[in-house]
Amino acid sequence: MKKVLLFPYHPDVELLARRMSLLKGASIIGVYSFREDESVIKDINGKLGCTGIFEEMLKQCDTVLLLDNYRKYKTNKYHDVVKAAIAAGKQVLVTPLAEQDLNFGVYNENYDGIVNIQMRKNVVNYIFVSS
Repeated sequence: MKKVLLFPYHPDVELLARRMSLLKGASIIGVYSFREDESVIKDINGKLGCTGIFEEMLKQCDTVLLLDNYRKYKTNKYHDVVKAAIAAGKQVLVTPLAEQDLNFGVYNENYDGIVNIQMRKNVVNYIFVSS
């Protein structure tokens, strides 16, 4: 079973956390987000039984799922999360709307390399290789 870390907070996260038993082959280990979401994710992470500390959640997860930037925050933190996930050897999944905002092609020089891009069931799967 894949252990998934979600970034950033999105209103659908609360529903996913409540209905985790319906997820096939995956479990949510935590939610990391922007400072503005701190109070909301603290409650969600408490229900999930995690500390909410990014570094700890990153160690525990297999996959980082980047969700839509529905509030249109600057994307710098997305890229910081991706870089940390790559360095930790984690798989990175990106929703199509987030992928449009992030435009990895423009930022390709900031990553060690995008090896494969696959589209499955509305999720873009980036396989990154760290050096």
